[in-house]
Amino acid sequence: MATFRPFAYNPTASPITGTSQTGDLAIGVSSRDYYSFANNPGPGGVKWFGGPDEDIGYVIATPFPAGNMPTPDGLNNGTIRFYRTPSKTDQNFVNLTSYVSSKEGGTGPFASVTEAINWLDDNGIWYSYTQGPVTSGLILSLDAANYPGSGTSWIDTSGNGNTATLINTPTYSSSNGGYFQFDDASLEYATVPNLGNITNWTVECWFRLTTALTSKVTAIVCNQFDLSTKLNFSIGTNNAPTNRNIAAGFYNGAWRTTAGFVPLLNTWYQVVGTYDGTTIRQYVNGVPNGGTLSYVGTPQSGGEIRIMRRWDDSLTSGNFADGDLGIVRIYNTALSAVDVSNNFESARNRYGL
Repeated sequence: MATFRPFAYNPTASPITGTSQTGDLAIGVSSRDYYSFANNPGPGGVKWFGGPDEDIGYVIATPFPAGNMPTPDGLNNGTIRFYRTPSKTDQNFVNLTSYVSSKEGGTGPFASVTEAINWLDDNGIWYSYTQGPVTSGLILSLDAANYPGSGTSWIDTSGNGNTATLINTPTYSSSNGGYFQFDDASLEYATVPNLGNITNWTVECWFRLTTALTSKVTAIVCNQFDLSTKLNFSIGTNNAPTNRNIAAGFYNGAWRTTAGFVPLLNTWYQVVGTYDGTTIRQYVNGVPNGGTLSYVGTPQSGGEIRIMRRWDDSLTSGNFADGDLGIVRIYNTALSAVDVSNNFESARNRYGL
């Protein structure tokens, strides 16, 4: 299969529906099958072209004088080269962008993927490359894409062996790259063994709710409360009963939590909470959302990690979240805003965001 993103020259001030205007180019928001739109007239007589094959790997496109750059596509004429490089690493991408920058009089060499991508963005150079999720400090990585399709074990791919156990058989779906459907009435949830006390943390989850949180006190991801003062982290309805927002925080005798946000039903979200020892921050779909809270304290671990279930109390449907879950990541450090955005970019297409 080949996948392309249609684009057209559109130097007018009027954007074309379904596209994102970048300079004089109208670029399709959604990728399409390679043969669907190629060379077919579009709205207003615009002639559409297909971008590079997105299934191949990352791509950088830049104008250059003949002979200034290598020609990995094997062509010897034209003013555009598409760098198609399958199965390459982040460093390969950085190196190639640094080379392009040097020929364009840019600021390279670059020290990171973020620096490389920012330079490409700032200079109007088209690329299709998504950095993988951040791995530094990663202590738990659950992705339903890696589930074999049966059994109660959801394997931790961080390398730390913190495999999750699926309780009461949540339904697995292969859509969106794989996710689990948790039913509150059937008391479906997942647990992970105690990760210990994490003084600085990041908790990331990709989910969509299928039932409103009205009257619920629950969490998407949290650790078990010890019924005293120890609850290390929670992405859940921490502000209940004041509101049922999805918020990030912890409990050490009182809730220390963000204001949170109200999720729409049947809508995928990436929600991330971080704590760096002084500030709790919340992000939704890669950007700050839900507020922050300045608080200096030491959150404590109270036991197992609970997924789609409240941190304490009895096994009743009101303490469970009803919805779908694809990814859970926990770090023993507070990711930066750039890192959170990077993790969002790494999976957003999978969830149509």
